[in-house]
Amino acid sequence: DGGEYDGNTVPLAPWANGVCSVWVEPMAKIRLIVLYSYVSEQYQGNDDANAARKLAAYGLVGFRCAVVLSDRASLAIAMDNLLDETYASSAYAGAYYPGAGRSMRCGITLEF
Repeated sequence: DGGEYDGNTVPLAPWANGVCSVWVEPMAKIRLIVLYSYVSEQYQGNDDANAARKLAAYGLVGFRCAVVLSDRASLAIAMDNLLDETYASSAYAGAYYPGAGRSMRCGITLEF
């Protein structure tokens, strides 16, 4: 505040970052979820002067399936970046770092 870069935007801090989802339950114990995450454009790391090229905004689609196996167990399968979008998650001095490509996870929850 009040320094050389007063009034500039903080690097690597997008003005908008959010996730929305829609889900359906085709059967009583199965939930299918489609997610969309959005990150707005942002300045590169260490660009306190806000003079370098900005990182482009990007949106990613994901999918999840949750299955209730019993009163105490459930299974979840998820795929992030379903469309395998190419995007830069960060950059410093013009060196861009790619975001994660399509990935899959699965897990089980057990309650005792």
